[in-house]
Amino acid sequence: MSEKEKKEPGRPPLPEEEKRTTRLTIGMTDDEHARFTDFARKHGMKLAELFRMATKDFIKRVEKGK
Repeated sequence: MSEKEKKEPGRPPLPEEEKRTTRLTIGMTDDEHARFTDFARKHGMKLAELFRMATKDFIKRVEKGK
């Protein structure tokens, strides 16, 4: 295998439009964190994805009600 054909270890980099570049810190109790984390795991997602989905859905519902 030539040098060009060797693969780098790990995941390939994301395209620029898909990169997550901003962080959001949310305060919650230990119990809330455990409940949200358990819910996310049961549905095969990470906690951050659960909050992104829930927030997008909430915004859509609020904007429809205007």
